Amino acid sequence: MAEASPNSNYTNEQMTRFKSLLKRVRQAGIAVPTISTDNSSALLTTSLTHFNPAELLIQDHITRSLGYVRTGGGIYGQRPAFPTLRDVSSLTASVRHVAIVQEGQSVGYDRAYIAPRDVRIATLTIGFADGYPRELGNGRGSVSIRGALFPISGNVCMDMLMVNLGPAEDVEGIGSKVCVGDRAFLWGPENETESEGQIRLQDLAKKLNTTQSALTCGLNKARVQRQYVE
Repeated sequence: MAEASPNSNYTNEQMTRFKSLLKRVRQAGIAVPTISTDNSSALLTTSLTHFNPAELLIQDHITRSLGYVRTGGGIYGQRPAFPTLRDVSSLTASVRHVAIVQEGQSVGYDRAYIAPRDVRIATLTIGFADGYPRELGNGRGSVSIRGALFPISGNVCMDMLMVNLGPAEDVEGIGSKVCVGDRAFLWGPENETESEGQIRLQDLAKKLNTTQSALTCGLNKARVQRQYVE
């Protein structure tokens, strides 16, 4: 289902070829115990009517094939074309260090960020070796801490990244309250009541001209701990 569109001639042709092949295999006396067609998009496109059990699953008067479908990113809400889906994956990291960086001092690889004034900088326990895109450095990306958004300062490092919590003299803003151990959200819902979170995975994918699945599949399985919540 390369396109999975009800208006696609290619989609209809693809299913026609599949059903033709299935018929010829069965006519040759070869049993087909299972068949699989739909992906996430095809399952969610209700106007597609190609899956007819009477046509696809009945092999003969006695034997029937089992039909399977495969859901990929759809089970994680990663199909923006279908607004009924809800994002269910979040990427988080902890605050490891908070420091005052003085005016003129630099942050990170290549000294890509030079503090224009005294600022408060937090270091997070995630970097491009974990699968967080390096392209989101230098203010292009942001993280959410305590419900507030803070821009990434400097280049994303291999094992960490830094975010700007605001001016050092600010003692009333949320940034001044951030401390070691706080959780930072890099994308996704921050609690059970949110549908997408402040940083939507689909927005990051669009910004980087990639797909949501490419971002989630790019996370390092050995370094990034998975937690599954029922």
